[in-house]
Amino acid sequence: MREIGPRLGLIIEAATGGFYVSITRSFFIIMLSYANYNLSTISTIFLLQAVFSVFFAALIYKRGLSLSHKGLRALTLLTHGLERILWMSLPFLIYLKPLEIAISCAAMFITTPVGIFLNYLIYVSFTGKDVVDVVSKRFAVGSATSIIGLLLSMALIWALHGSLRTYIYLYSLAGAVGLLGSVSLLFSEFHPRVGPPVQTPSLEVEVGKVTSLLFYILFCTSINLAYMIWIPYIKAEMHATQMLATILVVAGSIGTIVGSLVWRSNKLCRISMILLIVTIGLAIVARQPLVQPCIYLLFSTATMGGFILITAIYSTYVTELGTLRVSALSQVGYEAGTVLAALLSMVVKSYDLMFIIADLIAGTTLALALTTIPEVAIVPKSLALNYARTIYNISTTSLTYTTLFTKETARLFLQILTATLLITIIYAIYQTLTILVTI
Repeated sequence: MREIGPRLGLIIEAATGGFYVSITRSFFIIMLSYANYNLSTISTIFLLQAVFSVFFAALIYKRGLSLSHKGLRALTLLTHGLERILWMSLPFLIYLKPLEIAISCAAMFITTPVGIFLNYLIYVSFTGKDVVDVVSKRFAVGSATSIIGLLLSMALIWALHGSLRTYIYLYSLAGAVGLLGSVSLLFSEFHPRVGPPVQTPSLEVEVGKVTSLLFYILFCTSINLAYMIWIPYIKAEMHATQMLATILVVAGSIGTIVGSLVWRSNKLCRISMILLIVTIGLAIVARQPLVQPCIYLLFSTATMGGFILITAIYSTYVTELGTLRVSALSQVGYEAGTVLAALLSMVVKSYDLMFIIADLIAGTTLALALTTIPEVAIVPKSLALNYARTIYNISTTSLTYTTLFTKETARLFLQILTATLLITIIYAIYQTLTILVTI
């Protein structure tokens, strides 16, 4: 009976969060795009928050937090509520561009600690298949309420012709509903079920951690790049209206529901990754605006396979790495993928080329999964583990040399800087004495 409290609380949080996220996140790019923020500015916002988020998540993974379970729960509630308040404020600042960018970065950044702490509550309260069950149900319930939010949004956009008032009403309502999720967490009891991490994780966990993180970074790079450019793409190349962009987002939410129900088996995740490659390719082949929502629905369905797979893999690391470190590791992978996607969208100027790059990365992700991740590999498990160890050895060796090179470079830079300062000081003294002598 102990599980009823946290399970129900997390599902209620997902239900309110689905409505809140569907409006605030889904209309974020739409709102900025139709307020004449260009792709470079949008990518900069994603890049800045993602860089800070990667460092924060990596710091949590490396150092942890010296807080008790109750302290972490209180921090979860604080950041959870603050995130919703920040997102509510964005439409009010839309024409104050520097402030809008700053608050947008803050609002997006705070989703990182919220994500880490929510994952912590899941991993600390459930184990094994229960983790996948809770996560899948959260995805399904959140997607269902997100459709309600998006349908309401479509009605308001149609009634108010997509004016600024539309986004003020939508974001205010979404934030209020989102805060109900904070209340649900407040009244839920989360009892730790998993003991403290062992001091030295096994080699198998260390190897799996590296390969799964590489998989997750590549996967998130591919889907985030496609996600960032899809709406600007149909607006610029197909002259899509705000209503069509909204329909696209609704289709994406439906796809998330379908994906959370379909990809419950690790083996089926292979199909999801193949479907991901196909749908990204179709985005640039099928240039009819009305076809794009159908493609985006399949794209969103496919992305769920990767998320469910990585959740299942990371749930097996909890007993050796600890719940907070596993949560942080998951967030590092997602945010690192966002950083790479934002950089690519800023450097590459062609929408077609960006979709092709996203597709190639998705193909690389599939190849990596099929050869190094035992849960979905098509090669024998022993061979998959050998390939994974090879990647692990290469990554650790490269990291060692990179660290040494960085230290030596930093030391040399400091030596040159110190010598330059000394020479400058000596020269200044010499010039001063010369002036004094001539006087």
